[in-house]
Amino acid sequence: MNNDYYNFIENCYIQNKNQNRDFSECVFSNVKQKPKINIIIGYRNRKEHLFTSIKYINDAIKQTNIPINLFVIEQDNKPNIKEICNVNNINYAFLDIQKTSKYDQYSRALVFNSAIKNIIEPEWWLFHDTDLIVPNNFFKILEEKIKICKTWIQPFSEKRVMFLTENDTKQIQNSGILDINQFLPRVEKPLVGAPGGSTLVPHRLCMEVGGYDDELFYGYAPEDAIFWLKLECLFGKYDQINTCHLGNALYCDEIYQYHQYHTPSWNSNPLLPYMNNIRNIFFTLPYEQKIKLINLKKQIFQEK
Repeated sequence: MNNDYYNFIENCYIQNKNQNRDFSECVFSNVKQKPKINIIIGYRNRKEHLFTSIKYINDAIKQTNIPINLFVIEQDNKPNIKEICNVNNINYAFLDIQKTSKYDQYSRALVFNSAIKNIIEPEWWLFHDTDLIVPNNFFKILEEKIKICKTWIQPFSEKRVMFLTENDTKQIQNSGILDINQFLPRVEKPLVGAPGGSTLVPHRLCMEVGGYDDELFYGYAPEDAIFWLKLECLFGKYDQINTCHLGNALYCDEIYQYHQYHTPSWNSNPLLPYMNNIRNIFFTLPYEQKIKLINLKKQIFQEK
């Protein structure tokens, strides 16, 4: 049975090796050469959440001297926020969803892979959600963490992000920069264990694991769990426990990140049960088969 599962994932990789990840429109007017960190935010809808997140990210960037680029990559039927990004000097790229998605669904995994393949290479990639707010000392703390990190970094405390209420989210969106940590006493704390949302990874590790698996995941999907699993397999003390957070990443207890409220959409994707099944299959494959799949994906991903 494991061979059937392995062959299924292998065929997905091979059949989609020519997946279109090229930007059809981009405005990169504010790019630092030889960046320490490239921040990638994928976008489709939720404009208020996006520009609130960017407001806090830019405030945090001002607190550090390390070279950082911020990119917004929109995947949709048309470039809805190109002009507002241009006016605000935000590096912007557009992926036509008709050309880059099988199911006319936003693909976070494909957005991130498009960045890795097309944007100036940094030392580190920060793959960041549209709706996550960072504190103003975010990059000052990461600057110190990077100096001692030998793997990759989860840049938020308690292995989870904090969920803001609807009222607090509206207040934050309609105000100037606030001390975001003032909201911590009344946030919702979800279950511990989310491996994604915001992940800081060296470029070389991204290439070694073959990036994200945009061949397998569309819409709301468990792409972060598999990306994290691949990192665990190659660069950590991976064992046969089918879970993340085995101690291989560097965790940031000093940082809280805050998820802006919106109507839950995790169960709106009709493909989610199918993709969760793929995730479960990947997790339960023997270690040797996981390594073979990772190496295959690496080979395909690194082809020009």
